[in-house]
Amino acid sequence: MIFHLKDEQRKWVHRSGFGLLLNFELEMLPAKLAYNVLQIFDHNSVSLKLKSLDIQITKDDVFDVLGLPYGGLKIQLADETKFKQREECWNAQFSTEKKEREQITAQMLVQKMRKQGVSDNFKLNFLIVMSNALIGTTSSSYVDKQLLRIDDDLDHLQRYNWSEYLLHYLVIATEAWNRTASTFFRGSLVFLTNLESNQDTDIAKSSTKLPVAKNNQDVIPSFSLGIEELDDLRNATVFFPITKSEHFYLICYDIRNQGHFIIDNIKREGNPKQYYMRVPDILHSHFCNYIQIKGNIPLSRRIRRFKRTYLTMPWQTSWNSTDCGIFVMRHMETFKGDPKKWDSGLAEEGVSDLNNYLAYCNIHPHVPVF
Repeated sequence: MIFHLKDEQRKWVHRSGFGLLLNFELEMLPAKLAYNVLQIFDHNSVSLKLKSLDIQITKDDVFDVLGLPYGGLKIQLADETKFKQREECWNAQFSTEKKEREQITAQMLVQKMRKQGVSDNFKLNFLIVMSNALIGTTSSSYVDKQLLRIDDDLDHLQRYNWSEYLLHYLVIATEAWNRTASTFFRGSLVFLTNLESNQDTDIAKSSTKLPVAKNNQDVIPSFSLGIEELDDLRNATVFFPITKSEHFYLICYDIRNQGHFIIDNIKREGNPKQYYMRVPDILHSHFCNYIQIKGNIPLSRRIRRFKRTYLTMPWQTSWNSTDCGIFVMRHMETFKGDPKKWDSGLAEEGVSDLNNYLAYCNIHPHVPVF
């Protein structure tokens, strides 16, 4: 559905707060994996019961995994009379036969959406398909239509806490599944299986390698942080090199001065968050969880409150898309946590395409010149 949206439809999806879903990809959901995850999900504590520890599931986790809107309002459903006209208009898309109106599938809605402008029916169709795919569904192959009764204007969806709604639905669905031993599970297996899979590569694991520059000095080799190193972490600058779509950039934490930076050699127009999508949020959550699991809860809470800054530098580029690795290495070597005093030694774009590479070679004679 997402990949076939027209430009005006995609713009509405962004405005409604569901823009992160435009890059969400899921080709299949392995049945065995989904069943195994259900066996370790405890709906009473809302956690995954792993062998070594319990993973508490929070609203932050839902946002990290699915990127659903995370507003401050609780989703409320009105009684059937308040939005009777809305429902009648929506039903008019389909057959006049009552039985057929009760047998609407997600695929039927997707077909309707492809022919629609950004009308109320399109918005409702998107909402119902999204909800049935990611949040929860009925015990049959037909869609759950209860969000037709969402108690607000359809352009205010971003104000609501969809993460909370998913977790509430998940608990209720698990209770029903355990009680009836039904073969149908109504909750979000997409969320649970993706969350559990993330634990396999989560930086919260003790074997994770973190590149760290201690005491704002030179970058030292990567190592696994143990409890004893957490004291040093309080005064460290931590770099995470990120690669996405064949481009390298940095996410940096100056923990001593409560700095949290995105450092990218490419200039970004408009809201920079649209270029990095969920990556910084996911990393931030896992980094804080890692420190918490290592036993330093106060430090974890402190870092979790850091405000993110997207740095602009004089040497950022608009056309150079091939030297990002050189920029990342030089940024890690020279950034000490204070953007105002940062001198990377890199030239502004347009002086020479080779200047920055040659400057790096002069600093590091072992780097070959071709």
